[in-house]
Amino acid sequence: MIAARTAVDGLASGAVIALMGLGVVIVYRSTRVLSFAQGALASLGAYLFFQFHVLWGWPVVVAFPAAIAAGALAGAGAERIAVNPLRHSDALTRTVSTLALVLAAQVLMRAVWGGSERFLPPLTSAGVTIGGERIGGQTVAILVATVVVAAALAWWFRSTLTGLSLAAMADEPASARLLGVSPDRVSLLTWGLASGLGALAGILATPLLVLNPWQMTFIMVSGYAAALVGGFASLPLTLAGGLGIGVVRALITSEVNVAGLSETIGFIAVFAVLIATRGRDQLADLLVGERTAL
Repeated sequence: MIAARTAVDGLASGAVIALMGLGVVIVYRSTRVLSFAQGALASLGAYLFFQFHVLWGWPVVVAFPAAIAAGALAGAGAERIAVNPLRHSDALTRTVSTLALVLAAQVLMRAVWGGSERFLPPLTSAGVTIGGERIGGQTVAILVATVVVAAALAWWFRSTLTGLSLAAMADEPASARLLGVSPDRVSLLTWGLASGLGALAGILATPLLVLNPWQMTFIMVSGYAAALVGGFASLPLTLAGGLGIGVVRALITSEVNVAGLSETIGFIAVFAVLIATRGRDQLADLLVGERTAL
């Protein structure tokens, strides 16, 4: 039963990893920008929820969607400031600009909320009992939210005009431009969507961890491993990769109690996926690929 509980906890952490990886994949597929800012934007979303719910006293049903919406707006604003002005630059230049966003977001969070660790209350105190084991409400919320988001994304990309436009820009960018799809609007939309996913991941994960400006950036390392599993293209494979990494990490940390091991496993996962998929050339292409005009 302990192993079953560990697996459930691993699925929950893997769901957060998957949400982070999905944001990276959505941005890269549509804009060919490899974003390193996803973790920092997720932490910003968690801080916004902290501001709305804890400091201002808004109820969860109001603070939760408000923080996600504000996180999405923050991502869209970051795209206008740091990415859009470089739309005619090469892939490496645009990637470096997202690293600058990480530093800027962390400085902003430290300036507004301070650098000390804070704690967020869980979204709900309810839970379920499976086989005599109590599963906390926050864990259930993470799993349910991830399933709902994955299903919504799948429907949106396949059944809506906007989703089809994003898919067209990812698969046939030249043809999409000829059909009137604006790369500028696509970039803005994907950054907003990815940042909203990051805010969701930060809000869901932080009550089980701590709230500080860099916590979600550590988790984002595993998110890149999940994105690599999906080849920075497949949303289902990215989801599966995130869940798998979470379960493996939970099983390892339950048996080996070493400080910092959980964060280190993220880096190990990236190297393991690169070796398993022979993705070193792929990663180089992501960073210094052919220039793509936006």
